[in-house]
Amino acid sequence: MRKLPLYIFTENLNFFFRLNKELREKKIQFKILNIGNKLPNTPSLILTTSKELNRVERVNNKAIILAYSDTQKFENYFLEVLSSYRVGYKEIYSSLTFSIDPGKKIGLMIFLDEYFLDSYCCFKELAFIHILEEYIAYFGSKNENLWLNFKFGIGVISVTHKLVELIFNNYKDRKFIRIFLIDEYKSSKIRIYNKRKTKFSKDEIAALIIALREGIEVNLVNYETFFNQIKTKRLKIERWKDFKFEKNNGYDLSLEAIAKRVLNGELSLTESTKIIKENSYLSKNKN
Repeated sequence: MRKLPLYIFTENLNFFFRLNKELREKKIQFKILNIGNKLPNTPSLILTTSKELNRVERVNNKAIILAYSDTQKFENYFLEVLSSYRVGYKEIYSSLTFSIDPGKKIGLMIFLDEYFLDSYCCFKELAFIHILEEYIAYFGSKNENLWLNFKFGIGVISVTHKLVELIFNNYKDRKFIRIFLIDEYKSSKIRIYNKRKTKFSKDEIAALIIALREGIEVNLVNYETFFNQIKTKRLKIERWKDFKFEKNNGYDLSLEAIAKRVLNGELSLTESTKIIKENSYLSKNKN
């Protein structure tokens, strides 16, 4: 997925400083457009304020203009910016996927319509819950039929059990929700840097690897049974093995390379999981 170039067009210093801080934290590059200059004659994202919209000289209809209003919650505005830049601008998105590596620190990867949106390393459970609520509230307000997908690693089964129970209790009235329990074997052994040289914590990377795997789906009726079976070792979730894939059609198919392409917005979760499964099968046959 090709990301559009991003520009800031404003004389509102407070808006600029807040936006600049958030974009730099996310390692998102941008350029500043001086008031009076024409907009670039290419597809792009233009960030401005509602009060300055009338000063924007549109030279074509290719630019997407995201205008911030003082009556708007800035955090929500930035989610619109982030989703438009990393996933592509849409009025309505269809799914949010949260991939979680539970433990003393909670690694969290967030995907919107199956493309990477954001990541966090949460030191407290309350911080983790707050992030979920912020994303679900914002994107759910635009689509009441938004699918919520949760993929939990089971490395620390007691923590996973507690968090899954919490999710079911908090969102028991939602019809469109799916929860999966995922094997997280060796998920924390990989180190990945994306194009912007952003360093992700081992907990975030573990959450990313969990997102690329399949597991067992549980629901409100049967999840206690599944957890009891896992704890007593009467049920084992399929273990995903790491393979050093050969290059195919010029692409490096190692798990690290696939994960990098997911982080860079080049692959969706479905596409990456398909590649891993297909090449795992080929690798098994060659052994």
